[in-house]
Amino acid sequence: MGKALLVISVLVLTIYAFYDVLATPKGAARRMPKWAWAVLAFVPVIGPILWLCFGRPRRRAMPQRRPRDNASGPDDDPDFLRDLNRNPEDVLEEWEKEYRRKRRAHGEDPER
Repeated sequence: MGKALLVISVLVLTIYAFYDVLATPKGAARRMPKWAWAVLAFVPVIGPILWLCFGRPRRRAMPQRRPRDNASGPDDDPDFLRDLNRNPEDVLEEWEKEYRRKRRAHGEDPER
């Protein structure tokens, strides 16, 4: 059982390294040409480890996101603050007027 797990691990590492060599853009491999790394990837254990440590292109750092300049909370918005102090009945009345106006604009009876 232990030997089978070791053999499977080496096989998976070899296949991963070979695929990674093939997926690497031409000229991006370090220290040796891409074709040499593809051949070396099939040398058990040592080939894949050498590829991962010395041949694989280095990852580029992710570009940092700049914070938004205009980001603010709702309590910084004057329209939001103004709406907080409105009477709910006034708001409801405005909504009803808007609803009736839209119904009339579409040719429907606003009172139905």
